[in-house]
Amino acid sequence: MLVKVKEHDNLVRDVSNQAILNTDYSAVRRHAKRMSDLENMEQQAREINTLRDELIEIRAAFRQLESLTALLVSERGHKD
Repeated sequence: MLVKVKEHDNLVRDVSNQAILNTDYSAVRRHAKRMSDLENMEQQAREINTLRDELIEIRAAFRQLESLTALLVSERGHKD
């Protein structure tokens, strides 16, 4: 059985388990959409952070490759 919550037109209490339920379904849908949007933004942030980390690794590998290339070039110059 559901009983209206005093001073809250959109809320009812389920007396069998004391749960408070929102009967404003458009508000519930808006909340669900906001939560979904938030979850999507968090996933995008995780993907951006992953890409940033990968870019840092690529830059480090490139610098290492540059150093090795410079070393090889200088060694060839000394052999001639």
